[in-house]
Amino acid sequence: MKQMYFMILALLISWQVKAQINEGFEGSGTPNGWTVINNDGQDQEWQFIPIAMGAIQPHSGEQVAKLHWESEAHDDYLITPAIDIAIGTVDRISFFSVNYPDTDGEGYFETFDVKLSTTGNAVEDFDVVLASNEQPGYQWEAFTYDLSAYDGQTVYIAIVATATDQFYLYIDDFVADATPSCPQPINLTVDNIEASSATLGWTETGNANSWNIEYGLAGFAQGSGEMITEVTETAYALTGLETGTAYEFYVQSACGSDDSSEWSGPFAFTTLVTCFAPTNVQIMGMTPTSVVLAWTETGDATAWNIEYGINGFAQGTGTLMENITTNPYQINELTPDRTYQVYVQAVCSASETSAWTEPISFNTPCSAVELTYIADMSHHTPDLCWQEASAGEVMDGPAEFGESQWTGNRAFTTTSGAVLPSNIINIWDSVPREWLITPYFNLLPNTSYRLKTIVAVTDYLPGGTSTASDVDNMGVDDEVQLLITTDDGATWQNLTTWNADNQPLVTGTEYTNDLADYSGVVRFAFFASGGDIDDFDVDYDFHIGHFEIEQLLGVDNTSVTASNLRYYPNPVSKSLHIEAQQTIQQIDIYNMNGALVHRYTSNDTQTNIDVSDLLPGAYIVKVLSNNEVEHFRIVKK
Repeated sequence: MKQMYFMILALLISWQVKAQINEGFEGSGTPNGWTVINNDGQDQEWQFIPIAMGAIQPHSGEQVAKLHWESEAHDDYLITPAIDIAIGTVDRISFFSVNYPDTDGEGYFETFDVKLSTTGNAVEDFDVVLASNEQPGYQWEAFTYDLSAYDGQTVYIAIVATATDQFYLYIDDFVADATPSCPQPINLTVDNIEASSATLGWTETGNANSWNIEYGLAGFAQGSGEMITEVTETAYALTGLETGTAYEFYVQSACGSDDSSEWSGPFAFTTLVTCFAPTNVQIMGMTPTSVVLAWTETGDATAWNIEYGINGFAQGTGTLMENITTNPYQINELTPDRTYQVYVQAVCSASETSAWTEPISFNTPCSAVELTYIADMSHHTPDLCWQEASAGEVMDGPAEFGESQWTGNRAFTTTSGAVLPSNIINIWDSVPREWLITPYFNLLPNTSYRLKTIVAVTDYLPGGTSTASDVDNMGVDDEVQLLITTDDGATWQNLTTWNADNQPLVTGTEYTNDLADYSGVVRFAFFASGGDIDDFDVDYDFHIGHFEIEQLLGVDNTSVTASNLRYYPNPVSKSLHIEAQQTIQQIDIYNMNGALVHRYTSNDTQTNIDVSDLLPGAYIVKVLSNNEVEHFRIVKK
């Protein structure tokens, strides 16, 4: 008797295993008992693989059943194992399907039929069509079919792809089971999407007349969303949403006080954007303490919010400027030589604002540099106080600060054979307007200054040092201008123009500009333009090998005061006397190439240093006194 009991139990378990299917296509190759038939004879057939493209993820697990498009009509069969139908045990099938979203808006949709056979799994056996021309959308959809009419029979189900030259079709989570007492809703939809509302919809598959909805931001964990209960229609107008925001929702049928279905979903949607964020945020001009910000309004907004702070600040903790009504807009009271980050937001109405733009960063210029000054052209930019811009005519000034086509790590060979490191720009067509902008300089009144530059034009090289043989010519309307501004960049004045009629030598040409007519805070710039003519045979490098501003000192033996220092004579031949208000600790003397040629130590407020061994020429003296550094320039006779 016991043996008979276990035989019956084993047969029952075997029958249930055979009858029920729960296939997620996670294994290697065709699942056990399933059949794939390429009935159209083309190259593609059903495969069981991970999804390699990111717009769609598996409905569950890691893999799906996938079919690739074909140029002729599909006739590709995906066939289940035998299913024994018994009402209350296995009387329905369901699975999920999705089309891969197209990228060009053409609307490519694969379709399929669902067929049934009661005799076998050959193509000719499938003489019952449960559904035809089924067309899933771009989100996973549930497809469910009632098989209770086949109670007591063994059936096979075929999913038959039928479309021509579309895209990718996916199937996942095929289940053969009993129809629950409270079936899940299917075919979730969203219609009438607006900025703050949308109509949710679904199809009831049982007899429920009440439903529950849970929704939240895309990716929310179910149980943490907003719950709406006792909905009495299969369409629900959801309001109070945020504009331009991605949401998901789930639906559950409520069949009775103690009987609810499994949740269906999630189904994703995004509310419309009616207040558009500005674009093309850019820096139009800067001073050490201000920046001019501009942007492109993409809607109808006439007011904007700006938030800025030190680079990397958390939004919401910065300085907020609300309801700005001018574009461009100048932000003041910034700190020199500091990196900032800024966001812009459109204000469309009292109750509606756009998303914030992506942040842009900018670095305010340094405060005015003390003179004498020699730029280190072996670096690009020569120091952190130089700036670049990639747009703007001379009459308008530089725009789009940050980067340009000026670059470094180059050099050219002078007539004497010396190698002069340089910043360069390669000009080979109608190059955009490119700016290389110096720090600010404070030219003292009643003081004479001179600007010295050494520039060269050489044939294009991808890197390294140009030699005297690398000769080339500037294009017919190409030019590089040396400019000066005395009003924080509002206007720029020309000091020198280099062009085809005034071209520097391949070994470099020295130019000097008397700055006697200028005083106060000034700034210089090199403006490069390839003009409007494409010179197809022109491809050259313009080098800046030297940039120096020097104070022109007197030629008598009267003392000169430099802040807290007095020094004389200047020019000097043998002994230089230096006095300070505090103890002098160290004195360094540099030649005009920046090389240290002498170092002296002291422990007094005044000292005499021997400079008789210095070669004639100009030198920079650096004095360390009371842990503060001061510089001045001397001429050795």
